[in-house]
Amino acid sequence: MRTALILAPIALLAGCGGNDHGGHDDDSGTSITISGQDENGQAVLAKADGNTGEVSLNMPGFEGKLKVPRLNLDAGDVDIDGVPLYPGSTISDIHIDAKGEGPNKGRDKVNFTFESPASAEKVRDWFRQKFADKGTPVKLEGDRLIGATKNDGGFELAITPAGPDRAQGRLQLRN
Repeated sequence: MRTALILAPIALLAGCGGNDHGGHDDDSGTSITISGQDENGQAVLAKADGNTGEVSLNMPGFEGKLKVPRLNLDAGDVDIDGVPLYPGSTISDIHIDAKGEGPNKGRDKVNFTFESPASAEKVRDWFRQKFADKGTPVKLEGDRLIGATKNDGGFELAITPAGPDRAQGRLQLRN
């Protein structure tokens, strides 16, 4: 049963392939990795390659690959308690680490890597203001904003320079 729950998001994303929000170039899309364990503790891995559109599944009793249209996710597709990504941002990678049951229960993580069309300082300040507007306290540690989500989880948002008027963001959500 848990295997189906882990693989459901990849099937949903494969069915949504081909949506283009315009932020990615023609050679890339959003890559997605989902790792976890089935009900017996055996590893389950699903990957969607944003460059090729290839989806691979590896779980006990089944291994396979299929090709789907590339998926392009952008600023409008992700938010943290109502705070979206910086306008014009594009998401290059998503990694979902579903720990599930046992000693790691409650340690699920979702990591996003994105690029924003502004300096790291401008993007960081924008996020700080948006979180303040929503009443979400955040603390600044170096290039990272750290805070709690409404569902008793947490987030860490690192913003670093990625060139002139470009920033790279790494967002980790955890429960």
